[in-house]
Amino acid sequence: MFGLNYILLEVYFLLTNLFVVVEPQATSILRQPQNVTEKEGESADFTVMLNDAKPGSTLTWYKDTIYVNKSDPRITYDEANRDTGQFTLRINPLIRSDKGYYVAAYAFGNVSVSSHKAYLDLIEVPSEEYPICTISKPFYDIMENVIVSCITENTSPQPVLQFVGKESKSDVINNGSHIMIQMIFRAHPNLNGQKYSCYQSNSKIETKYCLEVTLKVSNVFNVAISGKQNFTVGDAAKLTCVGNYTKSASFHWYIPDKIKSQVKMELNKNWIEIHVTEESNGKNITCTIEDGGLEGSASVILKVEAPEQSEQSEEESTSTIKPITWLLSFILLVLLSIYGNSLIVTLLLYRIYTFIKNKNCVAKPQDSCTACSRTYTSVSQTETGMTELN
Repeated sequence: MFGLNYILLEVYFLLTNLFVVVEPQATSILRQPQNVTEKEGESADFTVMLNDAKPGSTLTWYKDTIYVNKSDPRITYDEANRDTGQFTLRINPLIRSDKGYYVAAYAFGNVSVSSHKAYLDLIEVPSEEYPICTISKPFYDIMENVIVSCITENTSPQPVLQFVGKESKSDVINNGSHIMIQMIFRAHPNLNGQKYSCYQSNSKIETKYCLEVTLKVSNVFNVAISGKQNFTVGDAAKLTCVGNYTKSASFHWYIPDKIKSQVKMELNKNWIEIHVTEESNGKNITCTIEDGGLEGSASVILKVEAPEQSEQSEEESTSTIKPITWLLSFILLVLLSIYGNSLIVTLLLYRIYTFIKNKNCVAKPQDSCTACSRTYTSVSQTETGMTELN
């Protein structure tokens, strides 16, 4: 009896197992894509592996939530190992806009699975034309400021710029898109033909040099004298010796003996002051600058004119006579109304005429009044005579 029950129980378990429905295993990601750091211009791969990739299923890649378009010739969706559940995204060559987060999205019917984010960190490489060396002018005069610049792109990580042969680091000028270092110094004939170069480097990129630039310097020390050169007698003329000299420069002024007493100056200064006289006219004054073994000079010729003689205008000279004329006219009218004597009126009119004429003569320069003076004398005699008749 016991044996029969045991046999029946075994048959039950066997039949139960035969009719159990086995549910399919859920799709899941076995291997997540990994972060990648690669140099610009190289290639990068992101790979994801699923436990089960159904026929007809799709796997799509996204960068920062934007679809990675497989029509881009740089992009490859590698599904050669789909049967093992492996999918690969390949980007070649890498450009700066490829930097970002990448995600793989699997879909089959109503089933969808997404991978973790994987970050592509890009080592940016400056473009082929960099670094660039420049010089601020093609040709320099002695003591002019020379500016040599080294320029490259402001990539990530930022390159290190350094002038060849210069040990100390230079301050970096950054405008956002580019970085630059500079050397600033004075031009000197000894530097003529000197070549300058720089290089860019960091731990991620190879060292690269710029094309050399050549400094060209004149061997003539330019000097000039600035200031007014046309003067009037009595002016204080200030002349300044100018040039691209340094603080150690010395100045020498050469002045004709005849006007040395008129000159005010300080020893070894770049200016002089002259009290201008008629003797200063046509005199040549020279300034010489000595600086660092170099010498240059400049000269100027003074031009001096006599002060202008101001002449009183005829209108101004007669303006003072007008009030007197009106006064005498008034007196004449009064006398006429009282006496009515034609002889007296005649004498008074003549007196007024001579008075005005001689007043006008006095107001003019003496050399123009000779005729007037003679007239005044004859009129006085006539008046005397006329007075005796009365």
